[in-house]
Amino acid sequence: RLPGTVLDHPLMQSSAAEAEEFYLYHDLLKRYNAHGTPFLSKDSVLFKEGGNSILYGHNIRIGTQDVFAPFSGYERLDFYREHPALEIVTNEGTFSFLVIAYYLVDTSDEDAFVYWETTDLTDPAVFEEYMRRVEERNWLVNPTNRPVCSDTFLTLSSCSVELARSGTNRMVVMARRCRDGENIADYAAHTSMNPSPKLPARLSE
Repeated sequence: RLPGTVLDHPLMQSSAAEAEEFYLYHDLLKRYNAHGTPFLSKDSVLFKEGGNSILYGHNIRIGTQDVFAPFSGYERLDFYREHPALEIVTNEGTFSFLVIAYYLVDTSDEDAFVYWETTDLTDPAVFEEYMRRVEERNWLVNPTNRPVCSDTFLTLSSCSVELARSGTNRMVVMARRCRDGENIADYAAHTSMNPSPKLPARLSE
C-alpha cells in the first residue's frame, strides 16, 4: 500500500502451475478482473538482503484511478514529500520501503534499460551498473543515505502516462527497505527534482 492513496491491494505471486502474469487480469480469488492484482515476478523473493523484487500492476485511469496509477505523482516534488514510503503488511508486521527513484522506460528503445531482469543485486559490480542506469533516469535526487548492495529493494513497474497505449511504455518506482532508526521525513525533505533525467527517445525528440 501507498498510505493516503488508492493503492492498497493484496500482493500475489503465481504458482508454478500458473503463467507468471496470471494476476495481470485476475483478482485475489483467481476470478477474471481487468484491473488485475499487483504481483511479483517469478524470480522475486520479498525481504531478501540484496534482493530486488519486481512488482507489476496496471495503471488504471478509466473512471477512477486504481492499482499503480498514483505512482505518476512522483513527477511532482510535493507528492513525493507527502508519500515518501510504501508499506508491505504481513502477518509478521508492517515493513516500510523508502522510495528512492522514479523513472520512465520505453522498452523499444535501442538502449532500453532492462530493469526487470535483475532480481539479485548482491554482486557489487552488478549493483553499481544497475544503480548507474537508475540514477541517470531518476527524477528524484537525494545525496543522503545512498543505497548499498546489501539493502533490500522493490522495483514496481507499470505503464506510463507519457507514452500511453504504445505497448512499450513503462513508469518505474524503486524503493529500498527502511533502515532501523531512519527518519523518512528527513530524507524526503532533502530530496529534489532532477532537472534533466534521461528520458525515452520518443520523449527526448
